[in-house]
Amino acid sequence: MSATNIENSIEEVIKNADKKSMLEHLQAPRKKRRNYVFVAFGSDVDKGINIKIEQFVNLNFPIMTVYPVPSIEDLEKLVSKQVNLLIVSDGFAPPDKIMPLLKLFKETNAQTGAPILFLTRDEATLISKYHEDLAPYQESDDYLNLSHLNEKHLLTKVHERLNPKLPARRARRFPVNLRVRYSDLRTGKIYSGVIEDLSAYGCLLSKDPSSPQFTKFDQIRIYIPNDGYVPKNLGDSLPFYARTSRVLLGGDRTGLAWSQLSEDKHAILFKILSDMVDRRLADSSIRERNAEAIRKKNVK
Repeated sequence: MSATNIENSIEEVIKNADKKSMLEHLQAPRKKRRNYVFVAFGSDVDKGINIKIEQFVNLNFPIMTVYPVPSIEDLEKLVSKQVNLLIVSDGFAPPDKIMPLLKLFKETNAQTGAPILFLTRDEATLISKYHEDLAPYQESDDYLNLSHLNEKHLLTKVHERLNPKLPARRARRFPVNLRVRYSDLRTGKIYSGVIEDLSAYGCLLSKDPSSPQFTKFDQIRIYIPNDGYVPKNLGDSLPFYARTSRVLLGGDRTGLAWSQLSEDKHAILFKILSDMVDRRLADSSIRERNAEAIRKKNVK
């Protein structure tokens, strides 16, 4: 859909939202649909916003169903559904209750990387709580401020996250330079390489010159060094299973997608990524303080 068509669609939804609720359309007999947009709003969001989202999704993504989630208890029962987008407002549930559930939501939808769009009036608290519980997923998630919510902007954000033709990254990739060992599950042979970036859903692995080239159907067990991420009694290296998702030209580098990721392994991976975020922020803070000290010294 072109930018002009999207603009016209948004204008049509905003113009006609108060005339007819799309709930009537969604409740009409039709082939069962299994793709959902969950809307988890509290009293802080006007009911008209719900209708406009339903209309917009129905007009542009007819295979999807917008489902207003009544309560956090209902959301707990629905986390296993195939969700394309979750839109949640501050008033739906307190941060201490909703964030652990959203973490579970991300883990359950690990294969699809379902994004979350937050509507908030307290950006500082949201950002702080998000960093604490969901930092590795920040590439795909976003928020809008309810205090000055622009309907056109909101619907554009919805479109960006539902349009399969738009490039979307499921989770932030963290540039790293990790020396690792990995084994080919077909041969059992162990090789050395470097993880160049790491995310909640996979990594980019480059091989040493002496190692064989990667191929499309490789299945790999990769050992990530335990640099204080988890207790040492879990081992000096942490094994993860992965399969090649894309081999780069030349065969020396490959994108890997995690597989056989149990809840325990997902928790370990989340801990690794969270620590990387914290360490990066700490390093950045130290660099800023050192630069400021040098500037003050030069002024004197």
